[in-house]
Amino acid sequence: MDYLSKFSDEQAITTTAVSTNVVDLELVNPNLGEGTPLFARVRVTADFADGTSLKVSLQDSADNSTFADLASTAAIATATLVQGYNFVKLAIPDEHRRYVRLNYTVSGTMTAGKVTAWVGLG
Repeated sequence: MDYLSKFSDEQAITTTAVSTNVVDLELVNPNLGEGTPLFARVRVTADFADGTSLKVSLQDSADNSTFADLASTAAIATATLVQGYNFVKLAIPDEHRRYVRLNYTVSGTMTAGKVTAWVGLG
């Protein structure tokens, strides 16, 4: 995992927000070849507190400006979101646009919680 493949690095998630970084899939893995499965992975790096749940959506864009949802998780209860928990493994579809990011949707009022997220192989 390197900086080019990271969506979030210890990103605090207390309100609904997009990932700190947008990943350019043409730069991340240019030598993998067509058909190599890629996934968006997310790990909790600091316990979440309060709030109700968190949902993560994978979004793509052709121009790094206008994004649309590709896939989403179900809402994950705050009590489950503890340090070390790997809670997302969203497959990046074969049909996607160049740029991808994550959208973190918070339900309730979170007072703490951090994640690290990246593009990885299966």
